[in-house]
Order: sequence, then structure tokens, then C-alpha cells
Amino acid sequence: MSDAAQTVSLFNKAIELVGTIDVLINNAGMISRKCPIEEFTLEEFEEQYAINLRAPALLSREALKVMKPNKSGQIINVVSTAAKRANETMSIYSAMKQGLAGFSAILMKEAQPHGIKVTSLFPGGTDTNFREAERPEYMHPASVAKAVIQVLELPADVVMHEMTFRPMVEIE
Repeated sequence: MSDAAQTVSLFNKAIELVGTIDVLINNAGMISRKCPIEEFTLEEFEEQYAINLRAPALLSREALKVMKPNKSGQIINVVSTAAKRANETMSIYSAMKQGLAGFSAILMKEAQPHGIKVTSLFPGGTDTNFREAERPEYMHPASVAKAVIQVLELPADVVMHEMTFRPMVEIE
């Protein structure tokens, strides 16, 4: 996902193998490390931009090219609750996720008139290998997957534009 050409090539290879696309879930995300603003490197900034914002934008662009003629489809952008608050030591990640939220809102306006649903998901802490330490008090990945499935199973005449959900230990 960090290489733009490989990202588009991966999408095209999938279309070549399958023939079409009904659902795109942009779920890749990364944070290289937490640090104060004066300490991040240009390399960290560019990598987080590439994975957290550019890759989902490119994949959405490519998906629209296939979904528009079919007048159907669904794009789900997994943003993060980090986009809803200012987190010290997470400036790049939070900024890129805020950018993804903004991109997703515009994508919704451009896609919906063509029968394509766009949803931004804002999950809170999830116990995955995204973090070095286990966080059993956070949501289980299967719980987040169930939320995604619920969005996909909404009636045809319903679109959920945004959904924020957190583990019980997060109060905001």
C-alpha cells in the first residue's frame, strides 16, 4: 500500500481475476511510532500519508471506475476515532485519518448519485497487532468485523454515512 503503482496494480489484478467489484473495504492503516511533532521524520510522514490516505483514495478512485457503470457498490473506509480528536504524539496518524474522513465525505457525495454507498467507520481501540502490547480491554477484531457486516447487510434503500463505535473502556 505504500507504493502507489503497486496499489493500483493490485486492484487491477483483482479485477482481472474476479471481473468486477461489489465492495471495497479500505482497512489498511499504520503508525510508525508515537512522538512529538518536532521529532517525526519526513520518511515517517510520507509512509503514513501513503498508507493511511493515498492508498484508500487510489483504491476508491479505481473502484468508482468499475462501480459507476454497474450503478451499484459499496465503499467502506475504516477511519479511526483518532480522526475525531487531537492526540498528542499521534500528529501524522491523526492528520491522515482526518484527511481520509474528509475524502470519504466527498466520495460519498460523488458516488451516491450513481447508486454507490460510501460509509466511514470510526472504530475505537481494537486489540490487534497494530499495537505492540495486547489490549484485551479493547474491542476484539471479530466485533469490528461484525459491525462491518451489519453495514453491508443494511436494506438496499439505506446507507449509513458514518458510524463511530468504541470498546466499553473508552468514554468520550
